[in-house]
Amino acid sequence: MGGEPTLHPDLLRIFSDGLNDTGLTHMSLSIDGVKRNPTTVKVLDTLRRKLELLAERAQFDVTVSAVIGSAPGEEAIQVAGIGSWGSWAASV
Repeated sequence: MGGEPTLHPDLLRIFSDGLNDTGLTHMSLSIDGVKRNPTTVKVLDTLRRKLELLAERAQFDVTVSAVIGSAPGEEAIQVAGIGSWGSWAASV
């Protein structure tokens, strides 16, 4: 799992326990494509619900980076579209 916050199994509980009250000012996320493949599970299909929750509830800045290496190039456009969720920043 590394340090990827969206893969944390208790993300929903952490939000309900007051993540916004901790003083967190910024979170950076990395998404590797849209569909799961043999190389990664950090993909939009796997993370969509958690990302939607984050966009709804986060009171801090979120930057989403798309690292498209093991995924088809056309998935980069879909991942970059996350930048339009809330006030998020996106980079590919």
